[in-house]
Amino acid sequence: MDPYRILLHWLAVCRLRAGPQDQAYSVNLLVIALALNTGLSVVFLGQAQGPGSPPAQALLGTAVALCFCYLVLRAWGLANRFVQTTTTLFGTNALLTAAALPPALALAGAAPEQAPAWAALWLLGVAVWTVAVTGHIFRHALDTSMLAGLGVAILLFITSMLTGSLLH
Repeated sequence: MDPYRILLHWLAVCRLRAGPQDQAYSVNLLVIALALNTGLSVVFLGQAQGPGSPPAQALLGTAVALCFCYLVLRAWGLANRFVQTTTTLFGTNALLTAAALPPALALAGAAPEQAPAWAALWLLGVAVWTVAVTGHIFRHALDTSMLAGLGVAILLFITSMLTGSLLH
């Protein structure tokens, strides 16, 4: 497992130029991607205002995404693609979460009227791009169209938001 090649692959997926089928099958890499994504999510959520425990929210989000992926892949009869799909999903999500940290830090503790507009736009852009990348991953994992992949990605996004709100 060459970390440089793994990073290049995840970046290629973020640019919609590679898919989960190009990801090495490795349970160890899946565990690393899960830990990296969960850790960055804790940092990101720690910058958000409001009640809730960032570690609990990050762990719940990870569990929801894992279960969602398993159920979707199983429903399509493609459960054998679980490790590559989730490794790619969590690896790219870790990169996109890292990209969202600068605006989250800029917005942390700022009153709404003092919040920099660039930070809100940056976060919106990362959120939209995350859905696009997730749709791209599901398109390849499910051998379907980009539109169907985006539909699955939006369903995952909504499911994550609804379950995340349980901790508030």
